[in-house]
Amino acid sequence: MMTQQRMAANVGDEISSAGRQITRKNLDIQPTLQIRAGYSVNILGNNVLGLSLICNSPNTKNQDAFRSGR
Repeated sequence: MMTQQRMAANVGDEISSAGRQITRKNLDIQPTLQIRAGYSVNILGNNVLGLSLICNSPNTKNQDAFRSGR
């Protein structure tokens, strides 16, 4: 194998490795949805979902309704 071919193969290997690392890093990020207060949401899924309420509003009525399932 000529020197140029070896260099091209090494560059290809490095690009491939970098692509795998970027893909692995992006796959480790959990999806996050932010829904503004007052919007109605329908969720359809085939797996167990972990939901948490984050409310920056001083209005606790929505939080109480969420916790009680209303």
